[in-house]
Amino acid sequence: MTSLVKKLTIFITTFIFLLFGLFFTVHANQALAHTLSGNVSDSSGVDISGATVDVIDISTSNNVGSTITDGSGNYNLSVNSGTYNVQVSPPSGSGFGSAVASNYTISSDTIINFILVPTGSVVLSGHVYGPLGNPIPNQLVYLHSTVTHTDVASIRTDNSGAYLLSASPGTYILNIQGSGNDPSLLNVPSDYNLEVPNYSLTQSVVADIYVPTKQVTVHVQDSSNNPIDNVQVSTSNAGINGISIGNGLDNANARSRGSGQTDSSGNTTLWLVPSSSIDPYIFTATPPNGSIYLSFVLSNILVSSDQTEIISLQLIHDAPVTTATLSPNPNPQNEYEDPTTVTLTATAAEGFTIANTYYTIDGGAQQTYSSPFEVSGEGEHTITFWSIDNVGVFEELNEQTFIINATPQFTSLSPANIWIGLKNSDDVGTRFDLKAEVYKNGTELVSSGQLDNVWGGSSGFNNANLQTIPFNTFTPVDFPQGSTLSIKLYVRNACVGPTHNSGTARLWFNDSAANSRFDATIEGSNTNYYLRNNFVLSTAVGTGPKQKIDVQAGAKCSPFKEFGTWTIIP
Repeated sequence: MTSLVKKLTIFITTFIFLLFGLFFTVHANQALAHTLSGNVSDSSGVDISGATVDVIDISTSNNVGSTITDGSGNYNLSVNSGTYNVQVSPPSGSGFGSAVASNYTISSDTIINFILVPTGSVVLSGHVYGPLGNPIPNQLVYLHSTVTHTDVASIRTDNSGAYLLSASPGTYILNIQGSGNDPSLLNVPSDYNLEVPNYSLTQSVVADIYVPTKQVTVHVQDSSNNPIDNVQVSTSNAGINGISIGNGLDNANARSRGSGQTDSSGNTTLWLVPSSSIDPYIFTATPPNGSIYLSFVLSNILVSSDQTEIISLQLIHDAPVTTATLSPNPNPQNEYEDPTTVTLTATAAEGFTIANTYYTIDGGAQQTYSSPFEVSGEGEHTITFWSIDNVGVFEELNEQTFIINATPQFTSLSPANIWIGLKNSDDVGTRFDLKAEVYKNGTELVSSGQLDNVWGGSSGFNNANLQTIPFNTFTPVDFPQGSTLSIKLYVRNACVGPTHNSGTARLWFNDSAANSRFDATIEGSNTNYYLRNNFVLSTAVGTGPKQKIDVQAGAKCSPFKEFGTWTIIP
């Protein structure tokens, strides 16, 4: 039993040890996630084997990895994410000097190639990249001596952005220049200069250079926010000091200028190095020759990130001014008649003339103005109008909205229903001719009607008769608000048939029984109008007492005599 316990204890201990060892190994392999590799050669491309490659953590100065180049001059080792100095020491007795890649940030698999030169000279090599990591070809990289004040080495980057400079150890001014670049392809300024003063080059160095540019979108528009194309946008030469441009190049001075031409959306994209308040950019927008716009200068532009700048151009002189006059004048509710006439009047700036005036009605097609035009239809309407002068300066769109309240129409009449009797029973047998006239505003005759040879009945309402006088047809009449509606009634001794030589006709009204009335249709609405007391028309039947008007009809076929005129404002 004791032996079994010991064996079990040994087994468990061994298992735990193996498990811990497995955990440690997996954990370590996860941390060393990136491969650093490359090649070491001389300036002629001959591989150098036996060189020592050390990776120094710049935060702790610890050597976190070391290896020896193989027979092909290649090396390979694993490192954690971090920032390092990668140093190469030549094989003992080779006659080569050392090299370093300073402040190299590794966050993925990385390749760093080194070139060693004989002791007494150094090499500066690397690549020039844009802000998006794209290689920049044909950029000038050179070293300027701070002692002799001459350029000691210069080269242009190849298609991969690579450069290599050979020099004696010393302190230099490192310059990187670009000229005539196409920003749309390379994402760098058309012209720029990067300068690292007092650059100490004591051993061979690998330094990748990043042009620290920002994307600046310039939008050019007019005062109405319409985009303007074919505008040349250029900047002054400006920049910032003390900016990082790559591995170990942390105190560079950067200057750039840019230019571009706006597209149909009014946009152009410039790539510029950041600027400071001490050295801000000035943007100049220049329209093409013959443009109706003035050039514009936008000053004190600070570039610190990707950003958009908006430039609004002004016309070369004042635009035309167009006004609209509507007639006839509106009513007190500021509503217009149907149709309404619109007259446009355009005035050009002094010394210029109007080329054309244009308008639209209710969002319809553009029309060229030549004479006053009409707008019709009940409801709200909108006209837009503008003018262009003889050199092409155009006016901002004008807009005017108004309401047409179509004039009400008086369209029809029903017969007048009139209660007629006699004043005196002695006149029984008298016949009458009756006439009715309807007026607008008291004087404008709308229609009339006549009923001949009607029986007069006798005295008293019970002996009166309801007579129907038909109206003649008429053309609809405009009947604006506030117009008056009147009916005028007449009587005479009948011209035809047996009748007394004289008789007094009696008109009855102002009562639910004696409800003398006529009907009129105005603005589509048919309404009863009742004769009421005091020569008033009302839409309500009278409540009594009955009223009467007596008129001596005169001799047979004598002229019509008037009962009276009743009026209302509908």
